[in-house]
Amino acid sequence: MKLKLSVAGLEQVKTRWAQKQKEGWTRKYLCTEASQFCQPRIDWVEDLDYRFSYANSCSPETLDHFLRGKNIQSEGFVSFCRALNIDPSKVADLDNLLQKLTQDIEPIWVGRESLQSDLLEKLRGDCRIVVITGITGIGKTALAYKLALALCQEGFPPEPPIDFDGFNQREDQQSQSEAQNFISTAIDLLNRGDEPVTAKQAKNPEQLLTQLVNHLSNNRRLIWFDSMENLLQGEQQDGSNRFKDPLWRVFFQRILEAEDCQTRIVITSQDKPEDFETFSQAQYWHIQPLMGLEDQESLQLFERLFQQAEVELILHGRNLAYLKEIGKLYEGHPLAIRLISGDIIDRLNGDISIYYEENKSRFRRLREMIDEAQKANPDDYYKVNLMTKQLRKQLLEEEVERTIERLEKTFKTAYLLLIYGSTYSSFEFKNAWFENLQLFSEYEEQDLDLALFTLFNRYLVETQKQPGYEPHIKQHSLIRNVAFKRLVSTQRKEGKPNHE
Repeated sequence: MKLKLSVAGLEQVKTRWAQKQKEGWTRKYLCTEASQFCQPRIDWVEDLDYRFSYANSCSPETLDHFLRGKNIQSEGFVSFCRALNIDPSKVADLDNLLQKLTQDIEPIWVGRESLQSDLLEKLRGDCRIVVITGITGIGKTALAYKLALALCQEGFPPEPPIDFDGFNQREDQQSQSEAQNFISTAIDLLNRGDEPVTAKQAKNPEQLLTQLVNHLSNNRRLIWFDSMENLLQGEQQDGSNRFKDPLWRVFFQRILEAEDCQTRIVITSQDKPEDFETFSQAQYWHIQPLMGLEDQESLQLFERLFQQAEVELILHGRNLAYLKEIGKLYEGHPLAIRLISGDIIDRLNGDISIYYEENKSRFRRLREMIDEAQKANPDDYYKVNLMTKQLRKQLLEEEVERTIERLEKTFKTAYLLLIYGSTYSSFEFKNAWFENLQLFSEYEEQDLDLALFTLFNRYLVETQKQPGYEPHIKQHSLIRNVAFKRLVSTQRKEGKPNHE
Protein backbone atom coordinates (compact mmCIF):
# COMPACT_ATOMS: atom_id res chain seq x y z
CA MET A 1 0.00 0.00 0.00
CA LYS A 2 1.10 3.55 -0.72
CA LEU A 3 0.62 6.92 0.97
CA LYS A 4 0.17 10.42 -0.34
CA LEU A 5 -0.08 13.89 1.18
CA SER A 6 -3.48 15.29 2.08
CA VAL A 7 -4.42 18.64 0.53
CA ALA A 8 -3.49 20.51 3.71
CA GLY A 9 -0.44 18.30 4.18
CA LEU A 10 0.85 19.13 0.70
CA GLU A 11 0.73 22.85 1.48
CA GLN A 12 2.58 22.30 4.77
CA VAL A 13 5.29 20.25 3.06
CA LYS A 14 5.71 22.81 0.27
CA THR A 15 6.11 25.58 2.83
CA ARG A 16 8.70 23.63 4.82
CA TRP A 17 10.58 22.61 1.67
CA ALA A 18 10.78 26.26 0.54
CA GLN A 19 12.27 27.16 3.92
CA LYS A 20 14.85 24.39 3.66
CA GLN A 21 15.83 25.47 0.16
CA LYS A 22 16.54 28.97 1.48
CA GLU A 23 18.82 27.31 4.03
CA GLY A 24 20.75 25.71 1.16
CA TRP A 25 19.10 22.28 0.95
CA THR A 26 19.07 20.64 -2.48
CA ARG A 27 16.86 17.81 -3.73
CA LYS A 28 19.82 15.44 -3.44
CA TYR A 29 20.53 16.55 0.12
CA LEU A 30 16.89 15.94 1.14
CA CYS A 31 17.04 12.47 -0.43
CA THR A 32 20.22 11.71 1.52
CA GLU A 33 18.70 12.93 4.78
CA ALA A 34 15.56 10.87 4.17
CA SER A 35 17.73 7.83 3.44
CA GLN A 36 19.33 8.16 6.87
CA PHE A 37 15.88 7.86 8.45
CA CYS A 38 14.91 5.02 6.13
CA GLN A 39 18.05 2.91 6.61
CA PRO A 40 20.00 4.35 9.57
CA ARG A 41 22.65 1.62 9.56
CA ILE A 42 24.09 2.89 6.26
CA ASP A 43 26.23 6.02 6.09
CA TRP A 44 24.61 7.67 3.07
CA VAL A 45 26.78 10.14 1.16
CA GLU A 46 25.24 12.53 -1.34
CA ASP A 47 27.86 12.40 -4.09
CA LEU A 48 28.31 8.64 -4.53
CA ASP A 49 27.19 6.80 -7.64
CA TYR A 50 23.42 7.32 -8.02
CA ARG A 51 22.45 3.71 -7.28
CA PHE A 52 24.16 3.81 -3.90
CA SER A 53 23.47 7.44 -2.97
CA TYR A 54 19.97 6.97 -1.55
CA ALA A 55 17.74 4.38 0.03
CA ASN A 56 15.61 2.73 -2.63
CA SER A 57 12.40 4.46 -1.54
CA CYS A 58 14.07 7.90 -1.21
CA SER A 59 15.30 8.58 -4.75
CA PRO A 60 14.96 12.00 -6.44
CA GLU A 61 12.21 10.58 -8.67
CA THR A 62 10.29 9.43 -5.58
CA LEU A 63 10.81 12.86 -4.01
CA ASP A 64 9.24 14.49 -7.08
CA HIS A 65 6.15 12.30 -6.67
CA PHE A 66 6.03 13.11 -2.95
CA LEU A 67 6.21 16.88 -3.53
CA ARG A 68 3.43 16.66 -6.15
CA GLY A 69 1.09 14.87 -3.76
CA LYS A 70 1.27 11.52 -5.56
CA ASN A 71 1.28 8.08 -3.96
CA ILE A 72 4.67 6.69 -2.89
CA GLN A 73 5.67 3.73 -0.72
CA SER A 74 4.95 4.42 2.95
CA GLU A 75 8.59 3.96 4.02
CA GLY A 76 9.71 6.76 1.70
CA PHE A 77 6.76 8.92 2.70
CA VAL A 78 7.61 8.68 6.40
CA SER A 79 11.33 9.24 5.75
CA PHE A 80 10.83 12.42 3.69
CA CYS A 81 8.51 13.80 6.38
CA ARG A 82 11.00 13.11 9.13
CA ALA A 83 13.85 14.64 7.15
CA LEU A 84 11.72 17.80 6.89
CA ASN A 85 10.92 17.56 10.64
CA ILE A 86 7.22 17.06 9.93
CA ASP A 87 5.00 14.53 11.72
CA PRO A 88 3.93 12.15 8.91
CA SER A 89 0.65 11.33 10.62
CA LYS A 90 -0.37 15.02 10.45
CA VAL A 91 0.09 15.35 6.67
CA ALA A 92 -0.80 11.87 5.34
CA ASP A 93 -4.08 11.30 3.53
CA LEU A 94 -5.33 8.43 5.68
CA ASP A 95 -9.00 8.74 4.78
CA ASN A 96 -10.44 5.31 3.94
CA LEU A 97 -6.99 3.66 3.92
CA LEU A 98 -7.61 1.52 6.98
CA GLN A 99 -11.17 0.88 5.87
CA LYS A 100 -9.77 -0.39 2.58
CA LEU A 101 -7.37 -2.64 4.45
CA THR A 102 -9.95 -4.11 6.82
CA GLN A 103 -13.19 -4.41 4.87
CA ASP A 104 -14.09 -7.88 3.64
CA ILE A 105 -10.45 -8.93 3.50
CA GLU A 106 -9.79 -12.59 2.77
CA PRO A 107 -6.36 -14.17 3.07
CA ILE A 108 -4.27 -13.88 -0.09
CA TRP A 109 -4.71 -17.35 -1.48
CA VAL A 110 -2.66 -19.14 -4.11
CA GLY A 111 -2.57 -22.77 -5.14
CA ARG A 112 -4.03 -25.68 -3.19
CA GLU A 113 -7.24 -25.54 -5.20
CA SER A 114 -7.41 -29.32 -5.58
CA LEU A 115 -6.75 -29.85 -1.86
CA GLN A 116 -9.48 -27.38 -0.94
CA SER A 117 -11.86 -29.13 -3.33
CA ASP A 118 -11.03 -32.57 -1.91
CA LEU A 119 -11.60 -31.48 1.69
CA LEU A 120 -14.89 -29.78 0.80
CA GLU A 121 -16.11 -32.97 -0.85
CA LYS A 122 -15.28 -34.93 2.29
CA LEU A 123 -17.15 -32.47 4.51
CA ARG A 124 -20.13 -32.45 2.16
CA GLY A 125 -20.18 -36.23 2.36
CA ASP A 126 -19.84 -38.53 5.35
CA CYS A 127 -16.68 -37.00 6.86
CA ARG A 128 -17.57 -35.31 10.14
CA ILE A 129 -14.14 -34.11 11.28
CA VAL A 130 -11.24 -32.72 9.22
CA VAL A 131 -7.96 -32.03 11.02
CA ILE A 132 -5.46 -29.77 9.20
CA THR A 133 -1.91 -30.10 10.59
CA GLY A 134 1.32 -28.27 9.79
CA ILE A 135 4.00 -25.98 11.21
CA THR A 136 3.19 -22.46 12.31
CA GLY A 137 2.39 -20.01 9.52
CA ILE A 138 2.03 -22.69 6.84
CA GLY A 139 -1.55 -21.64 6.02
CA LYS A 140 -3.73 -23.92 8.17
CA THR A 141 -6.01 -21.12 9.37
CA ALA A 142 -6.30 -19.66 5.86
CA LEU A 143 -7.34 -23.06 4.49
CA ALA A 144 -9.84 -23.57 7.31
CA TYR A 145 -11.25 -20.12 6.56
CA LYS A 146 -11.72 -21.01 2.89
CA LEU A 147 -13.50 -24.23 3.86
CA ALA A 148 -15.74 -22.38 6.34
CA LEU A 149 -16.57 -19.68 3.81
CA ALA A 150 -17.56 -22.23 1.17
CA LEU A 151 -19.71 -24.26 3.58
CA CYS A 152 -21.44 -21.15 4.94
CA GLN A 153 -22.34 -20.19 1.37
CA GLU A 154 -23.91 -23.64 1.06
CA GLY A 155 -26.18 -23.21 4.07
CA PHE A 156 -24.18 -23.83 7.24
CA PRO A 157 -24.93 -21.02 9.74
CA PRO A 158 -21.83 -18.84 10.25
CA GLU A 159 -20.18 -18.73 13.65
CA PRO A 160 -16.73 -17.57 14.78
CA PRO A 161 -14.01 -20.14 15.46
CA ILE A 162 -13.05 -21.26 18.94
CA ASP A 163 -9.43 -20.18 19.02
CA PHE A 164 -7.10 -21.86 21.50
CA ASP A 165 -4.16 -19.73 20.38
CA GLY A 166 -2.21 -18.00 23.14
CA PHE A 167 -3.49 -19.88 26.16
CA ASN A 168 0.01 -21.05 27.02
CA GLN A 169 1.18 -17.49 27.55
CA ARG A 170 1.67 -16.56 31.18
CA GLU A 171 -0.36 -13.36 30.99
CA ASP A 172 -3.40 -15.49 30.28
CA GLN A 173 -2.68 -17.89 33.11
CA GLN A 174 -5.90 -17.19 34.95
CA SER A 175 -8.09 -18.35 32.06
CA GLN A 176 -5.78 -21.10 30.86
CA SER A 177 -7.34 -24.05 32.71
CA GLU A 178 -10.86 -22.93 31.82
CA ALA A 179 -10.09 -22.40 28.17
CA GLN A 180 -8.28 -25.68 27.70
CA ASN A 181 -10.62 -28.00 29.50
CA PHE A 182 -13.50 -29.52 27.65
CA ILE A 183 -16.29 -28.34 29.95
CA SER A 184 -15.91 -24.60 29.27
CA THR A 185 -15.83 -25.21 25.52
CA ALA A 186 -18.91 -27.43 25.70
CA ILE A 187 -20.81 -24.74 27.62
CA ASP A 188 -19.79 -22.15 25.00
CA LEU A 189 -20.93 -24.36 22.11
CA LEU A 190 -24.28 -25.13 23.75
CA ASN A 191 -24.88 -21.47 24.59
CA ARG A 192 -24.19 -20.57 20.96
CA GLY A 193 -26.74 -23.21 19.96
CA ASP A 194 -29.44 -21.71 22.21
CA GLU A 195 -29.20 -24.51 24.75
CA PRO A 196 -28.22 -22.68 27.95
CA VAL A 197 -26.38 -24.74 30.53
CA THR A 198 -27.42 -24.58 34.19
CA ALA A 199 -24.90 -24.49 37.02
CA LYS A 200 -25.98 -27.99 38.00
CA GLN A 201 -25.41 -29.34 34.48
CA ALA A 202 -21.98 -27.68 34.32
CA LYS A 203 -20.90 -29.72 37.34
CA ASN A 204 -21.73 -33.02 35.62
CA PRO A 205 -19.17 -33.60 32.83
CA GLU A 206 -20.76 -36.82 31.54
CA GLN A 207 -24.20 -35.24 31.26
CA LEU A 208 -22.74 -32.16 29.59
CA LEU A 209 -20.81 -34.27 27.09
CA THR A 210 -23.92 -36.30 26.19
CA GLN A 211 -25.99 -33.14 25.78
CA LEU A 212 -23.41 -31.58 23.45
CA VAL A 213 -23.01 -34.70 21.30
CA ASN A 214 -26.79 -35.00 20.94
CA HIS A 215 -27.07 -31.31 20.09
CA LEU A 216 -24.37 -31.42 17.40
CA SER A 217 -25.72 -34.66 15.99
CA ASN A 218 -29.19 -33.19 15.54
CA ASN A 219 -28.29 -29.66 14.37
CA ARG A 220 -26.56 -28.41 11.24
CA ARG A 221 -23.55 -26.53 12.56
CA LEU A 222 -20.01 -25.80 11.41
CA ILE A 223 -17.57 -25.88 14.34
CA TRP A 224 -14.03 -24.59 13.85
CA PHE A 225 -11.37 -25.30 16.48
CA ASP A 226 -8.25 -23.26 15.74
CA SER A 227 -4.76 -23.88 17.24
CA MET A 228 -5.72 -27.13 18.92
CA GLU A 229 -2.05 -27.96 19.53
CA ASN A 230 -2.49 -26.00 22.77
CA LEU A 231 -4.80 -28.74 24.04
CA LEU A 232 -2.20 -31.47 23.43
CA GLN A 233 0.79 -32.68 25.40
CA GLY A 234 3.76 -34.54 23.97
CA GLU A 235 4.81 -38.02 25.03
CA GLN A 236 8.59 -38.28 25.45
CA GLN A 237 8.68 -41.97 24.59
CA ASP A 238 7.45 -41.68 21.02
CA GLY A 239 6.95 -37.94 20.42
CA SER A 240 3.19 -38.36 20.02
CA ASN A 241 0.72 -35.69 21.13
CA ARG A 242 -2.45 -36.54 23.04
CA PHE A 243 -5.22 -34.51 24.63
CA LYS A 244 -4.42 -33.14 28.10
CA ASP A 245 -8.10 -33.35 29.06
CA PRO A 246 -9.35 -36.91 28.34
CA LEU A 247 -12.88 -35.59 27.84
CA TRP A 248 -11.76 -34.22 24.46
CA ARG A 249 -10.89 -37.72 23.33
CA VAL A 250 -14.25 -39.06 24.53
CA PHE A 251 -16.09 -36.18 22.85
CA PHE A 252 -14.59 -36.80 19.40
CA GLN A 253 -15.08 -40.54 19.75
CA ARG A 254 -18.78 -40.05 20.57
CA ILE A 255 -19.21 -37.72 17.57
CA LEU A 256 -17.75 -40.40 15.31
CA GLU A 257 -19.81 -43.18 16.89
CA ALA A 258 -23.12 -41.30 16.63
CA GLU A 259 -25.63 -42.91 14.28
CA ASP A 260 -25.95 -39.64 12.42
CA CYS A 261 -24.27 -36.25 12.76
CA GLN A 262 -25.38 -33.08 10.96
CA THR A 263 -22.50 -30.98 12.35
CA ARG A 264 -19.13 -30.70 10.61
CA ILE A 265 -15.94 -29.95 12.58
CA VAL A 266 -12.77 -28.39 11.15
CA ILE A 267 -9.63 -28.44 13.33
CA THR A 268 -6.25 -26.79 12.82
CA SER A 269 -3.25 -27.92 14.83
CA GLN A 270 0.52 -27.67 14.59
CA ASP A 271 0.74 -31.15 16.07
CA LYS A 272 -1.14 -34.24 14.99
CA PRO A 273 -3.67 -35.39 17.65
CA GLU A 274 -2.58 -39.01 17.99
CA ASP A 275 -5.82 -39.95 19.75
CA PHE A 276 -7.56 -39.95 16.38
CA GLU A 277 -5.43 -42.90 15.29
CA THR A 278 -7.17 -45.01 17.95
CA PHE A 279 -10.62 -44.29 16.50
CA SER A 280 -12.34 -46.61 14.09
CA GLN A 281 -14.98 -45.12 11.76
CA ALA A 282 -12.17 -43.99 9.42
CA GLN A 283 -14.73 -42.75 6.89
CA TYR A 284 -15.90 -40.11 9.36
CA TRP A 285 -12.57 -38.39 10.06
CA HIS A 286 -9.59 -37.23 8.04
CA ILE A 287 -6.18 -35.78 8.99
CA GLN A 288 -4.63 -33.55 6.31
CA PRO A 289 -0.94 -32.57 6.66
CA LEU A 290 -0.28 -29.18 5.05
CA MET A 291 3.10 -28.54 3.46
CA GLY A 292 4.64 -25.40 1.97
CA LEU A 293 3.77 -23.97 -1.42
CA GLU A 294 5.20 -25.46 -4.60
CA ASP A 295 7.84 -23.41 -6.46
CA GLN A 296 5.35 -21.89 -8.88
CA GLU A 297 2.84 -21.22 -6.11
CA SER A 298 5.54 -19.37 -4.11
CA LEU A 299 6.18 -17.13 -7.09
CA GLN A 300 2.44 -16.55 -7.45
CA LEU A 301 2.27 -15.46 -3.81
CA PHE A 302 5.13 -12.99 -4.35
CA GLU A 303 3.24 -11.65 -7.38
CA ARG A 304 -0.02 -11.26 -5.46
CA LEU A 305 1.69 -9.46 -2.58
CA PHE A 306 3.46 -7.02 -4.91
CA GLN A 307 0.19 -6.48 -6.78
CA GLN A 308 -1.69 -5.75 -3.56
CA ALA A 309 0.97 -3.17 -2.61
CA GLU A 310 0.79 -1.59 -6.07
CA VAL A 311 4.47 -2.21 -6.73
CA GLU A 312 5.72 -3.48 -10.08
CA LEU A 313 7.34 -6.90 -9.99
CA ILE A 314 9.71 -7.74 -12.85
CA LEU A 315 9.68 -11.51 -12.70
CA HIS A 316 12.54 -12.60 -14.95
CA GLY A 317 16.33 -12.74 -14.96
CA ARG A 318 17.98 -12.29 -11.58
CA ASN A 319 14.72 -11.38 -9.85
CA LEU A 320 13.19 -14.69 -10.86
CA ALA A 321 16.28 -16.63 -9.76
CA TYR A 322 16.44 -14.82 -6.40
CA LEU A 323 12.77 -15.34 -5.56
CA LYS A 324 12.96 -18.99 -6.56
CA GLU A 325 15.92 -19.51 -4.24
CA ILE A 326 14.21 -17.70 -1.36
CA GLY A 327 11.07 -19.78 -1.87
CA LYS A 328 13.09 -23.01 -1.76
CA LEU A 329 15.08 -21.97 1.32
CA TYR A 330 11.85 -21.46 3.23
CA GLU A 331 10.10 -24.42 1.54
CA GLY A 332 7.33 -22.20 0.22
CA HIS A 333 6.33 -21.09 3.72
CA PRO A 334 3.59 -18.42 3.25
CA LEU A 335 4.37 -16.43 6.42
CA ALA A 336 8.08 -16.19 5.55
CA ILE A 337 7.21 -15.07 2.01
CA ARG A 338 4.86 -12.40 3.39
CA LEU A 339 7.47 -10.98 5.78
CA ILE A 340 10.18 -10.97 3.12
CA SER A 341 7.84 -9.36 0.58
CA GLY A 342 6.84 -6.69 3.11
CA ASP A 343 10.51 -5.79 3.62
CA ILE A 344 11.29 -5.69 -0.10
CA ILE A 345 8.17 -3.67 -0.90
CA ASP A 346 8.02 -1.23 1.99
CA ARG A 347 11.70 -0.60 2.67
CA LEU A 348 13.29 -1.18 -0.73
CA ASN A 349 10.47 -0.08 -3.03
CA GLY A 350 10.39 -3.53 -4.62
CA ASP A 351 14.12 -3.90 -5.40
CA ILE A 352 14.71 -7.64 -5.05
CA SER A 353 18.40 -7.45 -6.01
CA ILE A 354 19.28 -5.14 -3.12
CA TYR A 355 17.42 -7.38 -0.68
CA TYR A 356 19.26 -10.46 -1.92
CA GLU A 357 22.66 -8.78 -1.75
CA GLU A 358 21.95 -7.61 1.81
CA ASN A 359 21.09 -11.16 2.88
CA LYS A 360 23.49 -13.20 0.74
CA SER A 361 25.61 -14.40 3.67
CA ARG A 362 22.53 -15.21 5.74
CA PHE A 363 21.05 -17.29 2.91
CA ARG A 364 24.34 -19.17 2.65
CA ARG A 365 24.12 -19.95 6.37
CA LEU A 366 20.52 -21.13 5.98
CA ARG A 367 21.53 -23.54 3.21
CA GLU A 368 24.29 -24.95 5.43
CA MET A 369 21.89 -25.43 8.34
CA ILE A 370 19.34 -27.19 6.15
CA ASP A 371 22.02 -29.45 4.64
CA GLU A 372 23.22 -30.35 8.14
CA ALA A 373 19.73 -31.27 9.32
CA GLN A 374 19.20 -33.47 6.28
CA LYS A 375 22.38 -35.45 7.00
CA ALA A 376 20.67 -37.15 9.94
CA ASN A 377 20.08 -40.87 9.59
CA PRO A 378 17.10 -41.15 7.21
CA ASP A 379 16.06 -44.34 8.99
CA ASP A 380 15.37 -42.33 12.13
CA TYR A 381 12.18 -40.79 10.77
CA TYR A 382 11.13 -39.15 14.04
CA LYS A 383 14.54 -37.54 14.63
CA VAL A 384 14.84 -36.18 11.09
CA ASN A 385 11.34 -34.70 11.16
CA LEU A 386 11.82 -33.21 14.61
CA MET A 387 15.12 -31.58 13.58
CA THR A 388 13.60 -30.21 10.39
CA LYS A 389 10.54 -28.88 12.20
CA GLN A 390 12.64 -27.18 14.87
CA LEU A 391 14.94 -25.70 12.23
CA ARG A 392 12.04 -24.27 10.23
CA LYS A 393 10.59 -22.71 13.36
CA GLN A 394 13.97 -21.24 14.25
CA LEU A 395 14.36 -19.73 10.77
CA LEU A 396 10.89 -18.21 10.96
CA GLU A 397 11.51 -16.76 14.41
CA GLU A 398 14.73 -15.19 13.14
CA GLU A 399 12.83 -13.64 10.22
CA VAL A 400 10.21 -12.24 12.59
CA GLU A 401 12.92 -10.91 14.95
CA ARG A 402 14.70 -9.13 12.12
CA THR A 403 11.46 -7.57 10.86
CA ILE A 404 10.45 -6.32 14.31
CA GLU A 405 13.96 -5.05 15.05
CA ARG A 406 13.92 -2.94 11.86
CA LEU A 407 10.49 -1.62 12.82
CA GLU A 408 11.77 -0.49 16.24
CA LYS A 409 14.55 1.52 14.57
CA THR A 410 12.43 3.15 11.87
CA PHE A 411 8.96 3.66 13.38
CA LYS A 412 8.82 3.46 17.19
CA THR A 413 5.07 4.10 17.48
CA ALA A 414 4.28 1.21 15.14
CA TYR A 415 6.71 -0.96 17.11
CA LEU A 416 5.02 -0.12 20.41
CA LEU A 417 1.57 -0.71 18.93
CA LEU A 418 2.76 -4.15 17.83
CA ILE A 419 4.29 -5.26 21.13
CA TYR A 420 1.42 -3.94 23.28
CA GLY A 421 -1.03 -5.55 20.85
CA SER A 422 0.65 -8.89 21.56
CA THR A 423 -1.37 -9.10 24.78
CA TYR A 424 -4.40 -9.93 22.64
CA SER A 425 -4.56 -13.61 21.76
CA SER A 426 -7.63 -13.25 19.55
CA PHE A 427 -9.07 -10.84 17.02
CA GLU A 428 -9.89 -7.38 18.40
CA PHE A 429 -11.29 -4.15 16.99
CA LYS A 430 -8.89 -1.38 16.01
CA ASN A 431 -9.98 0.82 18.94
CA ALA A 432 -9.05 -1.91 21.43
CA TRP A 433 -5.50 -1.90 20.06
CA PHE A 434 -5.31 1.90 20.29
CA GLU A 435 -6.74 2.11 23.81
CA ASN A 436 -4.34 -0.60 25.00
CA LEU A 437 -1.28 1.44 23.99
CA GLN A 438 -2.80 4.72 25.24
CA LEU A 439 -2.95 3.23 28.75
CA PHE A 440 0.83 3.59 28.85
CA SER A 441 1.38 6.79 26.87
CA GLU A 442 -0.62 9.45 25.04
CA TYR A 443 -0.97 9.19 21.26
CA GLU A 444 -3.26 10.96 18.85
CA GLU A 445 -5.46 8.72 16.72
CA GLN A 446 -3.74 9.94 13.53
CA ASP A 447 -0.40 8.68 14.88
CA LEU A 448 -1.90 5.29 15.64
CA ASP A 449 -3.68 5.07 12.28
CA LEU A 450 -0.37 5.54 10.49
CA ALA A 451 1.33 3.06 12.81
CA LEU A 452 -1.35 0.43 12.16
CA PHE A 453 -1.14 1.09 8.43
CA THR A 454 2.60 0.40 8.63
CA LEU A 455 2.00 -2.90 10.45
CA PHE A 456 -0.38 -3.97 7.70
CA ASN A 457 2.17 -3.01 5.05
CA ARG A 458 4.81 -5.22 6.62
CA TYR A 459 2.39 -8.12 7.19
CA LEU A 460 2.89 -7.96 10.96
CA VAL A 461 -0.86 -7.83 11.60
CA GLU A 462 -3.73 -9.31 9.67
CA THR A 463 -7.48 -9.17 9.46
CA GLN A 464 -9.69 -12.10 8.73
CA LYS A 465 -13.39 -11.54 8.34
CA GLN A 466 -15.24 -14.58 9.64
CA PRO A 467 -18.37 -15.42 7.63
CA GLY A 468 -21.17 -13.26 9.00
CA TYR A 469 -18.95 -11.17 11.31
CA GLU A 470 -17.13 -7.85 11.19
CA PRO A 471 -13.35 -7.96 10.60
CA HIS A 472 -11.00 -7.74 13.56
CA ILE A 473 -7.22 -7.28 13.81
CA LYS A 474 -4.82 -9.95 15.01
CA GLN A 475 -1.14 -10.92 14.98
CA HIS A 476 -0.09 -14.32 13.77
CA SER A 477 0.78 -16.50 16.78
CA LEU A 478 4.49 -16.65 15.93
CA ILE A 479 4.71 -12.87 15.49
CA ARG A 480 2.73 -12.35 18.69
CA ASN A 481 5.00 -14.63 20.71
CA VAL A 482 8.12 -12.76 19.58
CA ALA A 483 6.46 -9.37 20.15
CA PHE A 484 5.26 -10.44 23.60
CA LYS A 485 8.80 -11.38 24.68
CA ARG A 486 9.92 -7.91 23.63
CA LEU A 487 7.05 -6.34 25.57
CA VAL A 488 8.03 -8.18 28.76
CA SER A 489 11.68 -7.18 28.25
CA THR A 490 10.72 -3.54 27.65
CA GLN A 491 8.58 -3.34 30.76
CA ARG A 492 11.30 -4.91 32.89
CA LYS A 493 13.81 -2.32 31.70
CA GLU A 494 11.38 0.53 32.39
CA GLY A 495 10.33 -0.89 35.78
CA LYS A 496 6.68 -0.98 34.78
CA PRO A 497 4.14 -3.63 35.80
CA ASN A 498 4.32 -6.33 33.13
CA HIS A 499 2.06 -8.99 31.68
CA GLU A 500 3.88 -12.04 32.97
